[in-house]
Amino acid sequence: MKGEAESLEAQLKKAGAEVCKVLVDAAVAEALQNAGGAVPANVRDCMAASDVCYFLLDGNPAIVGIGEALLLAATLGKKIVAVVQGDDLPSDVDDVAHTVLVPGSPSAVAAGKEDIPSDHPARKGRKREIDRVRCQ
Repeated sequence: MKGEAESLEAQLKKAGAEVCKVLVDAAVAEALQNAGGAVPANVRDCMAASDVCYFLLDGNPAIVGIGEALLLAATLGKKIVAVVQGDDLPSDVDDVAHTVLVPGSPSAVAAGKEDIPSDHPARKGRKREIDRVRCQ
């Protein structure tokens, strides 16, 4: 996914976006879980300064466990675009991502600007459904 991150970063910069990139590898993801979900300051700052948060996930179970970072991005009101390798879609990603794409998707840059249907096999063609609670 490192090559995917570099390619996406180049595409975003070419489109005029400022990019703040933070690598969350298996060691950082494990530290997140062990710290009770405390998101590191550099990740928080990067998210807070952004309009869109891209999460590139290689399907590694340790990395998929970054639900706290995903939740923080959602809490901050950021648009979340997930690029997920493999056919499985973790529930924490499905719950908060506006769009879920496969690596190399031609829609990656556009997904940050507009509502693009997901092209990941687990969510292909459907937008994120929001659970609504009816009050009486």
